[in-house]
Amino acid sequence: DRGLQREAVRAAKEAEAVERRVAASAKHYERRTTVTTCPTDPEAAVLLTKRSKAKLPGYVASAVANEDRIITGQAVDATNELSVVEGLVAQSERVSGQKVEVLLQDGNYFRAAIALLCMTQDINWLCPSGRVENNAKTKKSAAKFPKAEFRYDEERDLYWCPAGQALVFSTESFGKDGHPAYRCYRCRQCSGCSYRSRCTKDPGGRSVKRYATDDLMASERQVMSHPKARAEYRKRKAMVEPVFGEQRHIQGLHRFRRRGLLGVSLEYSLH
Repeated sequence: DRGLQREAVRAAKEAEAVERRVAASAKHYERRTTVTTCPTDPEAAVLLTKRSKAKLPGYVASAVANEDRIITGQAVDATNELSVVEGLVAQSERVSGQKVEVLLQDGNYFRAAIALLCMTQDINWLCPSGRVENNAKTKKSAAKFPKAEFRYDEERDLYWCPAGQALVFSTESFGKDGHPAYRCYRCRQCSGCSYRSRCTKDPGGRSVKRYATDDLMASERQVMSHPKARAEYRKRKAMVEPVFGEQRHIQGLHRFRRRGLLGVSLEYSLH
C-alpha cells in the first residue's frame, strides 16, 4: 500500500531528525528529554515565534558579519545554533580570506564547547555569561543564585556559597551518552539560611556541579569583567544586529517559505 509506505518513510525521517537533535544537544552538554517534530516537515522543530508567541514549525538561522556589516557566513539548523558555530567560522575565513581573530557572541553561546573551539583555533572569544546591560553582566533571572556566585576553593576542594557556607563533595558522575563527567558539591546548612528561597527548593540543600571546563569558563567571565573587553563587545550591536534588522524589516524575512533543511538553507542564503 502506497499510503503505508509514505507513512513509513515519514516516520523514518522523523526518527532520524530526533536522533540528530539529541546528538547535537549532547555534544554541547545539554540534556534534552523531549523532542517535538512536525509531521509535514520532520526536519523542522516546533518553535515559539517572537511575533505572535505561537508554536509553529521552523528553523534557527545564524549569521556572521564583519565590522562593515557584510555577511561572511550563514547557516540554518532546526534548533541548535551552537552546532553551526564551527562551520560559520570556517565559512567566514573562506569568504573573507582572513583568519577570524575575534568572535563576539551573545550570552546564548556561553558554552564550554564554544570556549574549547575558540581556544583550539586561537580565537579571542568575547561572550558574556548573561545579558550585558549598563556595562555589567546580569542573569535573565534573579530567582536563583547562579553557579558563578559560588566560589571554588581549590585547596580545600569545596565551594563557598553567597551566605558563606561550604558545599562539600557529594557524588561524582563519570559521564555517559555524550554527557561530560562532573563532581557534585552540596551544602548541608541550607535549612535555616535566610537566602534559601532565592537559592534552592531541594530538601537536601543546594548543589553545584563542577566540570573539567569550569576553569576555562571562569577565565572567560574574568575577561568579560574588564572594561576594555566590554567596550570591544559592545561593537557587536552595530555589526550583526543591523543585519538581522535588514533581513526582518526590509527584506520581510519573518518566516521561511520552503520545507526541509536543504530548502530553508538555500532560501536563507539568498538573503
